[in-house]
Amino acid sequence: MIDTHAHFYSPNYTVSEMEAHLSSNPDLTVIVTPETLLDAEQVVKLCGQFAGLRACVGLHPVQPVQHIHSIDSEEHAHTAEQAYPNRLLSPSIVDAQMVALDALISSNRACVVAIGEVGLDFSPWLLDSECKQHPTKTTDSIKQDQRDAFSKLISLAQRHSLPVNVHSRNAGHHAITVLKQANMLNRSLLHAFDGSKKHALNAAKEGALFSVSGIIARDQSIRNLVQALPLSSLCLESDAPSLSPVKGERSWPAESLRVAAQAIADIKDIPLDDVFRITSENAASLFGLDLASSK
Repeated sequence: MIDTHAHFYSPNYTVSEMEAHLSSNPDLTVIVTPETLLDAEQVVKLCGQFAGLRACVGLHPVQPVQHIHSIDSEEHAHTAEQAYPNRLLSPSIVDAQMVALDALISSNRACVVAIGEVGLDFSPWLLDSECKQHPTKTTDSIKQDQRDAFSKLISLAQRHSLPVNVHSRNAGHHAITVLKQANMLNRSLLHAFDGSKKHALNAAKEGALFSVSGIIARDQSIRNLVQALPLSSLCLESDAPSLSPVKGERSWPAESLRVAAQAIADIKDIPLDDVFRITSENAASLFGLDLASSK
């Protein structure tokens, strides 16, 4: 079974916890999705340590202030971090880290299978926070900055012939539009998609895949999405340590995937083995994995 989206690295998990989980689940492959450049550097090292891991490299649309290279000074960074711990991604933030991202991919091409986690986040509270940090900006200009930053990261994926692992919270059809304009829908996994069934179905018809986590056990909207989409458009994910089947508990890849797969099997009235087989084939095709040698 293949977990197509997990934040399976420190400080979310210790190395000992990762080793124990992978050893207990030898049939598990985890595609590890970093959020920052520093995360990505850690992730590629972990992939060299554990055969069951594959890496993404990218910048999440919501970046911790301390990881942004364009901060003017340490004093400014400290003050900004106290008041506003996060910044929404902009083209300048991407540009400041593009050379390092490019080099990290090139030097670890054997384990890097996608660009991610990348995308858009139009959550109202985040847009409001960004407007307060930058009074000259508008909500529309901040959204456009995100689109432009996303497009730069899609171009990075295209330069390296890699798919994209996409975040689209409160921005489902906007992310789909950017991907379509770049001719990348058929090279995309939309994780934790919260957009409309209509937009999901249209994207699926053009080859986009959608990943389902263990939160399906307590989220009817995800169940509705699964019911609408064909199995050929679905993958499994944990988004560990988030989106746990049990609210308030840390998510674990293998357990979350089993919950998600069972829910899909129940909704579609098909054998559980078929869910694992077809979602694994979907993931392997997108990310270029060899199922025979993949754990």
